[in-house]
Amino acid sequence: MINKKNIWFLTLFSLILALSVYYVTMPSEVLLDVYGNVDKKEENKKEDVVVEETDIIAVYHLEDETTTTKELDLLKMKLVDAKTTIDEKNSVYDKIKDIENNKNLEANIEKQIKDELKYKAFVKIKDDTIMVVISSKKYDISIANKVMKLVQKNFKETKYITVKFE
Repeated sequence: MINKKNIWFLTLFSLILALSVYYVTMPSEVLLDVYGNVDKKEENKKEDVVVEETDIIAVYHLEDETTTTKELDLLKMKLVDAKTTIDEKNSVYDKIKDIENNKNLEANIEKQIKDELKYKAFVKIKDDTIMVVISSKKYDISIANKVMKLVQKNFKETKYITVKFE
């Protein structure tokens, strides 16, 4: 009995067979000419890839956004799960609120650093630790101190702040 599955298999098999016969019977000069020209073109197109400082900050933002999105998705799944108790849903809701508040605070601190110190930065807040990545080639202790003071102004309690230059 011939069904759709068998017809598709026979069609694809015959297509692969026809292409392989065509490839085997093709003259070797044509293949060498095609692949030879590709190699020469690629040699002429060699360029140096330059990674700018802003790209590093963008990479940090992208990584953080993907991890935060995954974490929020998991928390939202727990929030709508019928098996989750009300206390668990309350704690999950509080975690979601904390994550969103941290994202807003991170964006605010990045804006402050850009406005006051004229540096592009990435800020990540996790519990009592704050990681700041500054887009600068020179490592300057005075800039790091200014960044730490600027970040600490946003909090009542003292935080553990690290500044990294890239």
